Amino acid sequence: MIVYTRKGMKKFLKKVIAVSLIGMFVFTLVLQHNENTIKAAAGTTKRVSVHDPSIFRDPKSGKYYIFGSHLGQASSTNIMDWSYLGTQGYSNRSVYGSSTTDSLLSALSESFTWAGYNDQDSSGGYAVWAPDIIWNGSYSWSDGTKGAYMMYYCTSSTYIRSCIGYAVSKSVEGPFKHVDTIVYSGFTLKDNYITTSSSLGSKTINTKYTNTNVSTLISKGTLSGYRSGWFNANGSYNNCLFPNAIDPNLTFDSSGRMWMSYGSWSGGIYLLELNPATGQPIYPGYNSGNTDAYFGTRIAGGYYKSGEAPYIVYDKTAGYYYLYITYGGLANSGGYHIRMYRSTNISGPYKDAAGNSAIYSSTSNQANLGVKLFGNYDFSSLSVGYKSGGHNSAFINTDGSHYLVYHTRFNNGSEMHEVRVHQQFLNQDGWLVTAPYEYLGSKISASGYSLSDMAGTYEFIDHGLDASTSNVGMLPTTSITLSSNGTISGAISGTWSYTSGSYYVTMIIGGITYKGVFFKQYNESSSHNEVMTFSVIGKNNKALWGSKTKDEASVVTEGTYYIQNVNSGLYLDVADGSASDGTNIQQWEYNGSDAQKFKVVSNGNGYYHILTGASGYTSCIDIENGSTSNGTNVLQWTYHGGDMQQYYITKHNDGSYAFLTKASGSASAIEIYDFSTANGGNANQWTYWGGNAQHWKLIPAGSTGTNMSWNMQDSGFKGLGTISSSVTVNQLALHATSAKTMQVYEASQTLNGTTYGYCLALGGTGNTSYRSASFPVSGACSIVVTGKSSGTSSRTLLVADANGNQLGTFSMSTSLSVQKFTYSGNSNTIYLYSSNSGINIYDIDVVY
Repeated sequence: MIVYTRKGMKKFLKKVIAVSLIGMFVFTLVLQHNENTIKAAAGTTKRVSVHDPSIFRDPKSGKYYIFGSHLGQASSTNIMDWSYLGTQGYSNRSVYGSSTTDSLLSALSESFTWAGYNDQDSSGGYAVWAPDIIWNGSYSWSDGTKGAYMMYYCTSSTYIRSCIGYAVSKSVEGPFKHVDTIVYSGFTLKDNYITTSSSLGSKTINTKYTNTNVSTLISKGTLSGYRSGWFNANGSYNNCLFPNAIDPNLTFDSSGRMWMSYGSWSGGIYLLELNPATGQPIYPGYNSGNTDAYFGTRIAGGYYKSGEAPYIVYDKTAGYYYLYITYGGLANSGGYHIRMYRSTNISGPYKDAAGNSAIYSSTSNQANLGVKLFGNYDFSSLSVGYKSGGHNSAFINTDGSHYLVYHTRFNNGSEMHEVRVHQQFLNQDGWLVTAPYEYLGSKISASGYSLSDMAGTYEFIDHGLDASTSNVGMLPTTSITLSSNGTISGAISGTWSYTSGSYYVTMIIGGITYKGVFFKQYNESSSHNEVMTFSVIGKNNKALWGSKTKDEASVVTEGTYYIQNVNSGLYLDVADGSASDGTNIQQWEYNGSDAQKFKVVSNGNGYYHILTGASGYTSCIDIENGSTSNGTNVLQWTYHGGDMQQYYITKHNDGSYAFLTKASGSASAIEIYDFSTANGGNANQWTYWGGNAQHWKLIPAGSTGTNMSWNMQDSGFKGLGTISSSVTVNQLALHATSAKTMQVYEASQTLNGTTYGYCLALGGTGNTSYRSASFPVSGACSIVVTGKSSGTSSRTLLVADANGNQLGTFSMSTSLSVQKFTYSGNSNTIYLYSSNSGINIYDIDVVY
């Protein structure tokens, strides 16, 4: 199509397109003849300027072509390196016409009789728009041979008066011979003469419907007569419900039937079946609901809303037909952008991600309808922002990969435009998401990416749902952080998760679930750096994009730690305290020896190595032979810095950590095999799934004492149930009798983003003999208790020593809180018990 909205086009044409003395369009800002060459890591890329680009892959040669408005065309062998094909513009004689000597005017004379040559908005020149090419092996030539390249095009004189014709060739590069003009629009009920005068002379056209092929179809009996609904009360064309005959798109359905979608602003998008042997429409011949005897079936739009450039792609793997439509005005500030719907049937119904129909009613809010692929956007790696990207085509390559092809303008105040090609990917729900950067040879990793690749800070764009058609500016580019604990912070707040072994990502923001992909691709900076990106769409039809700018900040302070397993409460341990290579790593009850001390050291690349105290910190925790397999043993080996000795450490909401192994690409973690709670439980590598057997507490190994931590949701506690006699779990003694019982049970509470699943219910007033908890301390320390009253009023938790001497108190309110008591004495046993009825304790920490 030509530039700007369909309304007021004549005024805009005078501004943008110059007319030569012989009446041919020449391209200034609209079509640049200089190819814009960029250097990508995967090769040299040449960009071209072809408006309304329609992509076609020649099945015979494997070469790619784009054909566009104003006789612009280009070709490529790799979808990146494009070269102009033949003469650009209306002086081209190699595309249309039965021979290179035919003039465009004579080649398309039948169509030009109705629209597109020296007529109203095309005064002084031509308006040939949006051709689409398809290979049709069933087409029959007059000599009996089969198979043709078929080009369907449109010519236009106003925002409603246009027509669609088609031409055929035995070569994709032409020349194409005109066959017929098959759909007309903008006709009137009665005679209506319009005269246009220009340097090309005067031309008068009568827009009465009898001057189209409608009259012929009536005489043949294909149509029973004209439809009164085509016209308004004054006899003018009813463009509220019927199309402007432009922007044809050809496709075959899953059963091999051939179809043409077409249409634009005002009356909506229509679908006509075609006879593959002739290319002629199979006109329905009846009027019913959204089906018109002449125009076909309306599958989208209507009621004066914007919407043009339909394009349908069938993905047999997904089982859907994807319908693309462009909304808005196509000028720099017109808000041109692409929407998407899908259907399991080529004739619809087409629906968006929110379940809305693509067919409008008189009250439809267009902004909320259709998945918006992207708006006017900018990243720091772009030399200039992209604006009014639209009128796309799309295709699935022979390897099953999806590509979106469109033209875009830029945030520089001009109407200059270029073609861009982006990859697309099916998300978990079978919707296509669009890669943020143009295709420069990147391939998505089928096995996904490491957590260190995904976590970090991103430039972020919410493409929103705006469907304005004028004065549309740039979308804001903000910053968000995807933390390895699954939270999203910055310009938005939410959570994110990924599917291990794949590139899928799910985000929940403001109660809306978004699904899509992570994709490491070359960006569009001059150096074309490879960066992680994400692209997701939500049930609200919004698309969100991110482009990573920096890795996640370190979550662990370097130092020496005891490493406690959350599931068992036991500690990581080098068997027998040996310093030898190959010594097994296991779990064991706390003993404070060097065998249980580990030094966590950053490698400066987001990964850490973990040195063992048993070796004098010369050896480290090692994944045996660097294997990626589940069940691979974890052992001690002299430090050498290989991937099998590097770990990406993630912190979780409960304060615990996971050690993701670089050997597995951060897909697996160190865990205690088979959820063991026994001494000697073996440490091994297993696909990360987030269970407590894979989560660890880092307790600083200070010189004055060993930090201790007990959480009632640890496996050593949560299975205790009712306690009627004293029991000790990892040095925390729980005192009870058959008459004075306590209980551990599930009673989930959340505080400051941390969820506590189980509590120790003291059950009533206690002392050092029953309904109490005790633990050893080696000197001055802080005792931190997370808990609450079990009743409707606050209660007091006493702190006492081994002799029953009261040292202090905690006031436990009816809401979960964290209380701290500072102990300044020497080695002792500390008791906690209630002085006045029930208290629930969730977590106890001793910090030196």
